[in-house]
Amino acid sequence: MIKVAMVIPNWGKECGVAEYTKQLVNGINDQIINVKIITNLSRLQPINLKYAGIDMVHFQYEYSMYNIHELKNAMKILMSLKIPIITTVHSWSHEMKHHNNLISFFSTCIIVHSNQFKKICIKDGVSKNKLVVIPMGCPDISINKPLNFSPKNPPGYPRIGFFGFPFPNKGISQLIEAIKELNEVFFPEIEGHFFSHLPNSIEKTHSAIPYQNELENKFKQFNYLYWHKEYLPQQSLVESFQGMDVFVLPYIQYGSVGISSAVKFLFNAEKPIITTESLQFSDLTNEVYKISNSEPSFIANAIYDVLTNENLRNQLVMNASSFKRINSWKSISNHYCVLYLQLKSISKKI
Repeated sequence: MIKVAMVIPNWGKECGVAEYTKQLVNGINDQIINVKIITNLSRLQPINLKYAGIDMVHFQYEYSMYNIHELKNAMKILMSLKIPIITTVHSWSHEMKHHNNLISFFSTCIIVHSNQFKKICIKDGVSKNKLVVIPMGCPDISINKPLNFSPKNPPGYPRIGFFGFPFPNKGISQLIEAIKELNEVFFPEIEGHFFSHLPNSIEKTHSAIPYQNELENKFKQFNYLYWHKEYLPQQSLVESFQGMDVFVLPYIQYGSVGISSAVKFLFNAEKPIITTESLQFSDLTNEVYKISNSEPSFIANAIYDVLTNENLRNQLVMNASSFKRINSWKSISNHYCVLYLQLKSISKKI
């Protein structure tokens, strides 16, 4: 039995990293790996680690979740005790050099979710020997109930969907402009449905707070736009997604970026998905329809292309379904179990 301390300060919050960790832990073979959730770095003291018999510590890392000085002290303790450190990096910024160097120096192994993400880390000085690519897992949400979502217009009218937190870098404003363009030129009965609520993990100083007012004003201007702000269980969300014709995630790449988990959840809707060529989707190729940037005209053209090409829609859905099957959370968790076993074997020899 290998005992792993899983460090996740946002555990239990509405946070992509917390959801990732929950899915990972649920998929791990508990007959081989015993996981102990740690939400506070103060628990990583020698006496606590020795009492719990911890073999290795796995950090789920995102810049805003950690105090850099506390993290450095904790990692120093682990290194002095020769306890292997695994760090799954969920976001990366060239500007956060001090944080990046700390992670690079202390971590025994650094997990990223795409080869492009790995190349960026290497370019910023991370040793390629420490980097391991493990894809983002895909949840499997079964649909047992009839559609609980009733669009305004009857079937046959295009319904454009968006799913994710209402943050400025998600391209929501640009998508609204694209839908407006399509309404005026091609689809007068078009609807835009935005399944988006503020997570309970953000602080009042977050840039999403003032952005809410901007979005509110935009939604008030057009009666064919609908903002679904309520928090819904996963199965209810997927049931609602069935009413859409195409989903669009026109993310804008700036600041710190990471691989999108929202698009993996959307695979359960079995609807075609349009994304930008942002790093957030660098783990995907033919599973989504990619556009070079989030300019409204590019988004509008992509939506038109997908809506008017049945073969393209079917191919996108089929490719996404295959990706989801190959990268199930059971499969991804097995990758981690193998990694833990390898690190345990290596640490015994030291």
